[in-house]
Amino acid sequence: MNIGGKQRLEWIDALRGLAMLLVIYGHQVTSSEFPTFFRLTNPVKMPLFFAITGFVFNIKGGEVIPFFRNLFIKIIIPWLCLSCIPILINAPFEPIQNLLEKFLEILSGKRVWFMPCIIVAEILHFFVRKFSKKPYHVVLISVLLTIVGFLCAKCNILNYAMVNRALIVQVFIAFGYIVKTYQNKIFSMRWSWIICISIVYLALTISNRLFFHYPLDIHINCYSNIPYNFLQIFCGLFMCFLLFSKILHAPRWLVFIGQNTLIYYIWQGYCLALFSAVLSLFGLSYTTTPLTGIINTIVICIGCFVFSVLVNRYAPFLVGKKKRTVRESV
Repeated sequence: MNIGGKQRLEWIDALRGLAMLLVIYGHQVTSSEFPTFFRLTNPVKMPLFFAITGFVFNIKGGEVIPFFRNLFIKIIIPWLCLSCIPILINAPFEPIQNLLEKFLEILSGKRVWFMPCIIVAEILHFFVRKFSKKPYHVVLISVLLTIVGFLCAKCNILNYAMVNRALIVQVFIAFGYIVKTYQNKIFSMRWSWIICISIVYLALTISNRLFFHYPLDIHINCYSNIPYNFLQIFCGLFMCFLLFSKILHAPRWLVFIGQNTLIYYIWQGYCLALFSAVLSLFGLSYTTTPLTGIINTIVICIGCFVFSVLVNRYAPFLVGKKKRTVRESV
C-alpha cells in the first residue's frame, strides 16, 4: 500500500479506522442519550481525519496540475460517484427536479458535509505548503486562516461547500503536518509522557462536562469555549497519535476500515436504511439507545465491508484505486 508514493503505515490506517467507528456510532445515538460518549470523543473523532490528512499529505512537489489531478482521481470523482449511485437508482421513480436538488445538496455539503470540507481544506493546505518555506510558516498561516474561518462562520458567510469550516480546520491539518515533520522526536516519547497526556485529556473532558452545557461539534461550529476546546482537541490528537504509533500489529479489520473510510463515510446511511427496511418487513423497528447503537454500528460495518470488497475487486476506480485482488483488498 502507498500513500503519496511512500510505504503505507498500518497504524495510521488503524487510527483512521477508529475515527470512522466513532463517527458511525455517533450517528446512531444522540448527545442526550449518551452525553459521555460525545464529551469524550467529539474533540478527536472529526479532527483526527484532518490531522491524519496533514500527516500523510503529498504536496506533489508543489506542482499544481499533479496535485489537482490526484485530488480529482482519488477524492472528488470517487465522492461524486459513490454519492450519486443511490440517486441514479431512484432516478426512474423521482422527478428530475428532486434528483437535481439532491445532487446540489451533495455539492453544498448538506449531505455528507465532511467531503466538500476536506476537499476545500486540502486545496487550502496545498497552497499554504507551497508558499511556506519553514514549518512555523505553515503553522502561522494556518492559524490565520482558522481565525478567518471563525469570522466567516460567525457572519454566516462561505457556508456553501463548508468553506468556512475548511478554513477553521487548517490548524488540525497543520498539527498533522508538524507531527510528521518532527515524528522521530515525538514518537520516541516514553510511555510515562503518553499516560500523562491521556490523564490531562480526561481531566479536560471531565471539566468540560462540569462547566459547559454541551459538547463541541466542529461540523456545526459549536464551541463552548474556543481556547479551552482547542486545547482539548490538540491534547486528544496528540494522545491518539502517540498511542497508535506504538502499535506493532493493528487488527486487520480496523486497518481495512481505515483503508476504505470513503465508502464507510458515504454509505453508512444507506446501509442503515437497508437494515431498517429489512426490520420493517418483520414488523420490527430499532430505537436509538447506546446498546442498539452498537448493533447498528456492527450492521453498518458489515454492509460497508461487503460493498468495499466488491468495489475494490470489480470497480476500484470508484474509490480512486488501482485494480487489486480480493485477497489484497481484505
